[in-house]
Amino acid sequence: MKMKFRKIYAVALILAAMTGMTACEEEEKVDYTAIAAPDIQLVTDEIASAEFGTTIQIEGTVKSEIGVRDIAYVLKKRNGAEYENIGVEKYYPLESLDKEVSFSIPVYIEDDEIAAVEVIATDVVTKSNQTLFVINSITGIPTGGAYVFNNIEMAPEFERPENPQQPYLFSTVGVNVDGTVKHVLTLAEAKATNSRGIDFAFINMWKNTQNDPPGASSRLGNRGFAFVDVSQLGRGPIGRQCDLDWLPVRDTTCMFLVTDNIAATAKFDELFANAGDNWKTYKALNQIPELYPTWKVGTNYNVMQRTGGSADNTTACKQNLKKGSYIVFRRQNNTDYKYGVMRIEELANDADALAEDSCKILGDDFTQWYSAPNQDGRTYDGVGKLYGRKVKLKIIVQK
Repeated sequence: MKMKFRKIYAVALILAAMTGMTACEEEEKVDYTAIAAPDIQLVTDEIASAEFGTTIQIEGTVKSEIGVRDIAYVLKKRNGAEYENIGVEKYYPLESLDKEVSFSIPVYIEDDEIAAVEVIATDVVTKSNQTLFVINSITGIPTGGAYVFNNIEMAPEFERPENPQQPYLFSTVGVNVDGTVKHVLTLAEAKATNSRGIDFAFINMWKNTQNDPPGASSRLGNRGFAFVDVSQLGRGPIGRQCDLDWLPVRDTTCMFLVTDNIAATAKFDELFANAGDNWKTYKALNQIPELYPTWKVGTNYNVMQRTGGSADNTTACKQNLKKGSYIVFRRQNNTDYKYGVMRIEELANDADALAEDSCKILGDDFTQWYSAPNQDGRTYDGVGKLYGRKVKLKIIVQK
């Protein structure tokens, strides 16, 4: 009987202890949803200006009932009435999970578009709060800007035009044509203005136009669309010798087709998404001579849509350009170099000029010149179809 009583008593004690523990746990349970996010107080929340290339200090305190886990900050630029991030969040180091933290964040003014710094505080259960430190202007920005051309369309001129009206020449600085500054010009406009600043042409390569009348030897080994340096129009592989009379002034441009790997490394997609007439874009274009350190006039002078593209060429045919391809180039005026990059927004269509089941370009009519569209008695076949077809580009060039 005594043994039974002792067992009952022990069980009762255990139950009592468990009841006490449960009550204690319920009493100590905290409703974290009711706790406010960290409170951030800045000593001042704006400054009139910050100098480019210097460091400013953003000072303040953060308070949290349960402890501050981390403090971060991110640079912001204006986008209309809103702000958007420049770069990624950076963290201000904390040594412990204190409930009140004083901070002095050093912010390097590395971007000419900085308009604010967002300070973000997070507590130990990951509730966050943020506030803005506004910078009203950036001073001391380095000299440099960029031309940004969003909607450039170019089309190849005919072989021996009598009235050249195809927009096939590009000028970064622009040429004044009857009171209007134009960046895409015809041969007739270029001749009438006799101006410097024409950088490259978009052509349809097929025949060597110095031969008159054309013969079998006039045909070029590579055919089809190409971007070329206007100073090299008279070269045999280009075949635009007849244009030289229209272009008494020819500036020099070198160019390279950019591989996908280099375009990704150089962040060209990001550059084109954010390009503007500012120092940041100018600086991004300054990486081009680092990516391509050797530029040779007369060597790096053209980029073809296809290589080995003629139907009678025995070399393998390769398509070089696609939508989204990048071509970097260097403009030269005396000893002044400026760098640029163009992106193919839409290829000029050559599909119906190709041999069946091949990327070889047809076209063997060497007995006549194609001097204009829709001429009576002419057969616009193969490569002859390609004159006047447009390529669409976006172009960014240093000022």
